[in-house]
Amino acid sequence: MRSISVTLLFTATLCAQSVYEWRRVDTPVRPPGRQRHELVYDAARGEVVLFGGSHSTGFHGDTWSFDANGWRLRLPAHRPPGRADHAMAYDPLRERVVLMGGRAVFPYDDIWEWDGSDWTRVALGVTGLGADGAACFDPALGGVLWSRDTVNLLWDGVRMRPLAVPAPESGNRHAIVYDSASGGPITLASSSRSTLLRFRADSGWTQLGVQAWFSLRDYAFAADPLTQRAVLFGGEGSVGTGSGNGMQHTFLWHGSFFEEIARFPLIGRARHAMAFDPQRRAFVMFGGDENSAADWLDDTWLLVEIGPRASFSTFGAGCAGSTAFAPSLRAEPLLNATPVLGGRFTLRLEGMPPFLPVTVALGVDATRWGSVPLPFDLGAIGMPGCSLFLAPESFESAGTANASGWTWWQVDIPGTPSLLGAVFFQQGFVLAPGANSIGLLATNAGRGLIGWR
Repeated sequence: MRSISVTLLFTATLCAQSVYEWRRVDTPVRPPGRQRHELVYDAARGEVVLFGGSHSTGFHGDTWSFDANGWRLRLPAHRPPGRADHAMAYDPLRERVVLMGGRAVFPYDDIWEWDGSDWTRVALGVTGLGADGAACFDPALGGVLWSRDTVNLLWDGVRMRPLAVPAPESGNRHAIVYDSASGGPITLASSSRSTLLRFRADSGWTQLGVQAWFSLRDYAFAADPLTQRAVLFGGEGSVGTGSGNGMQHTFLWHGSFFEEIARFPLIGRARHAMAFDPQRRAFVMFGGDENSAADWLDDTWLLVEIGPRASFSTFGAGCAGSTAFAPSLRAEPLLNATPVLGGRFTLRLEGMPPFLPVTVALGVDATRWGSVPLPFDLGAIGMPGCSLFLAPESFESAGTANASGWTWWQVDIPGTPSLLGAVFFQQGFVLAPGANSIGLLATNAGRGLIGWR
């Protein structure tokens, strides 16, 4: 498929900046309030899984799942002992949710796996495993990476092995996510350095060269693999000149810098949990504590990107010249009729003389072509009745019209989030010797707005 990424570079100043919004989800059934629990998205089952945490009388050992129908208490035949400060990650190779360590009265050194219906203990007495660690699946290592302070362990589904690296320290009371834009697992070091670290097997945890203006621990961190961005919310520490517990700030990691977004209206918190749900295109957050260790929040929030919906429309009219044809273009409703971010968009060009080559002109301006106002009457250059509706930035072949006089033009829309809200225009041209002195016919024009489905 063709890509219009080069053409869309011209739209940089026209793109709407992405906007995020926190939305509270109130469901009739929900988990009891808690903190120091874990959430992870189970891709094989298409749901977010919650386990554990602490509350006023001890530790939770319950399992919950969350999807479009809300929260559901799961009743597995087996389950890990109640705990808090554990780590969880999803292993896509084995389609299992992996739970590691944690603490109740004493630290746990076990590993459990969830298959969507039951828990199985798969390891016990793991050296180095305990509480206050964090985990994520690392595709480069082919397993789940667990890290706390200077201990780094890799679980491959069979055994847990230590990773000896030159720079082993990651911190504690932190979170780790895999970010392909950054080239590996990343974490915000839980220290006054406010340093973002990346893990690689040959070097360990090294600075990405990004110095944040905040220093936090007990925050929540989740990654969106669809847009290669990650969101960090809340925590205990300082942001700018402010400090305290239950911070209310939301930060978006773009792969090279942090941007603060969507600060209100939810309650600031720490010791909460968050996961990205690609089915909803939303970050799901639950629980935590507001201002002290004596709070146990039971609210559910979704962080969603507010962007335009993809749309397509046509304008103007094509020209037949001296032929009996009436070239036109429209979106193909049987395929993808709107330019969805990261999707494929299909134009149908029809009413063409058969077996002749067709070209699509692309542009981002339908008002002027240099100093020439648009639309421009092409009769001035030998194409009477034809108009140019856009300022061409590039030309793409649409192949040859078939015996019925039509062809498709398909394009892969880049998944670059900054393209949300971008507008681009299309117009078709067909080589038609004898139709006029130039030997070209033109279609009407299309206007595409890149957005969500």
